[in-house]
Amino acid sequence: MTTLVPEPRVTRQDVEAMVRYYVESGPDYQTWSPGFNMHFGYWEAGMNPLRREAMLERMNRKVTESFEGCENVVDLGCGVGATARSLAQRSSGTRVTGVTVVPLQVARALEMTPLGMAVDFWEGDYTHTRFSGGSFDGAYAIESFCHGPGRDKAACLREAGRLLRRGGQFVMADGFLRTSEPLVGVLAKCHERICECWSMDSLPVLPDVLAGLRENGFRVTGVEDISWRVAFSVAHVPFVTARFLVRELIGRRSRLSRERRNNLLAPLLTGVVGLARRHFGYYILRAEKV
Repeated sequence: MTTLVPEPRVTRQDVEAMVRYYVESGPDYQTWSPGFNMHFGYWEAGMNPLRREAMLERMNRKVTESFEGCENVVDLGCGVGATARSLAQRSSGTRVTGVTVVPLQVARALEMTPLGMAVDFWEGDYTHTRFSGGSFDGAYAIESFCHGPGRDKAACLREAGRLLRRGGQFVMADGFLRTSEPLVGVLAKCHERICECWSMDSLPVLPDVLAGLRENGFRVTGVEDISWRVAFSVAHVPFVTARFLVRELIGRRSRLSRERRNNLLAPLLTGVVGLARRHFGYYILRAEKV
């Protein structure tokens, strides 16, 4: 007899915790990126590894380059829209729709978007959007599906598959656990604390996500390990954190809430976990809706 395991779902408490985290800590991301790129960067030969914003923008391009020329693209977990604006600015004729569960991010994204740019922002759950099936020919998630439920992020992948037309392209960029093998010791504690800090129940697990893509109507077309390229921007974390603490604590500008403290701790722990190459890697996954 087969025992069915209930699929993890986004609860109201999960959403409230995530919204609270981004409301409290969201403004602090400007210390990391003046353009509010809320992700790590991509280094390639010829780039100055000290220029963090350039690496962040290069990650935007790396994730979205296959969508240039597409008519309608959806950003699932858009933050305040930096990646969406980057794509829309580069690709004439492409309309980008950003989805985020955080109302404050929608308001900030609209403020930061130049009048007339082909970008829309909607408040909503990216596992259950308001859009009709087959509405988009491209979809991407950059360091956002990690917030989705479960290790395989099945609910996220199912909605991405529903939204895409046949032949539509999907790209996911994130930190992944490499195997389903349980973490132990210090690594397990670090992973647990990272998830607590960033309102996640687990980092995505690579083989589980790949299986989830296939189960939800995708053909996987690319699995690219870019861990070492991302490492150049991760190396900025301790210095940015130190500068932030000096400014906030010595300058006594504002109170460091629990969410803001978590936002300082999680990137540092991510750097520790990232050194365990057997267990952790940063990947870009590409897939086609069939």
